[in-house]
Amino acid sequence: MSHSFQLEINEEVTAVEAVSLSSSDSLEALYAVGTMYHDASEREPTRGRILLFSVLGEKEQPVVQCVAKADTNGCVFSITSMKGNLVAAV
Repeated sequence: MSHSFQLEINEEVTAVEAVSLSSSDSLEALYAVGTMYHDASEREPTRGRILLFSVLGEKEQPVVQCVAKADTNGCVFSITSMKGNLVAAV
């Protein structure tokens, strides 16, 4: 099994966590990924993203799919879920 996702130019993964998020009346298991963008002119990163991935399909042939993306105003240092909500330290 091999899956890939292309990050943008100068983007680096800074946090990864398996999370459970509220979806209608149930919790959905997802993988949350936090990123940041390198810019040599900045002392601290001013841009990043949060990506949510779902694993679909059969256990023998799972399919990883990016189901949501959100821009952030800085590096995503940490990411987790709490009571069905996504929490990130930016």
